This record gives sequence, structure tokens and C-alpha cells, in this order.
Amino acid sequence: MTIADIDTAAVDIDELRTRFRGALLRPGEEGYDEARRIWNGAIDRRPALIARCAGADDVVAAVRFARERELAVSVRGGGHAVAGLTLGGGLGHLMRKHSLTVDNLRAVELVTADGDRMRVDDDTEP
Repeated sequence: MTIADIDTAAVDIDELRTRFRGALLRPGEEGYDEARRIWNGAIDRRPALIARCAGADDVVAAVRFARERELAVSVRGGGHAVAGLTLGGGLGHLMRKHSLTVDNLRAVELVTADGDRMRVDDDTEP
């Protein structure tokens, strides 16, 4: 998750650090350049803050932090493909035999834009 176009000196990042298990990276800090790179080298974004979430609680904390301060946020999906394996459709070597990964998704734990955590499946949120 990245937070863009803010003056990090004006925003109290230390408050977020107290409840965040993952890494919070600002420009110039170790790991920032590696974390901001994506598969397409033609895209060179430099967010003001990168939140490398260690779990769903970190996602909740980062989303709420940004929402309370009206900060722009973008989410970088997981690996396995350019848009993440499941949400990108799940194109891969096994799709002829098992179909797309997204067709086999049974449940997901997600964080809403309000910072609420929920489990979505056929029984709880059809």
C-alpha cells in the first residue's frame, strides 16, 4: 500500500509506527527503492510512504490512518502476476485443467475503504 502526495514531515508517521508491525518506508530510507519498484520498469512512482503490511491488522491501521488524514492511497497486489494471482484472474499453467483461480475463490478476508475488516464467503456475505 502506498500513500502519495503528502508532506511526510507534516504527518505524524510515528503514531502509525506504534501500531504497525510491518515496515513503513519513506524516500531515502533503506528498502524504499526496492519496495517501490514494480514489474514494469517504465513506471517510476515515488510515493511519500510505503506501508509493507505484515498482516490484516496492518492493513486496517494503514487504511484508517490514511482515511483520517484524507490521504490518497493505492494498493499494490500480491505476486504471481502483473495484477496479483487471484484478483488478476488467475491466468497460469493450470488454468486449462482447473480454470481461472478467481473461479475457485471460496472466501476472502478483506479490509474496506472505511478500515473495517470482514470475511466474505457464501455464508457471511453472499
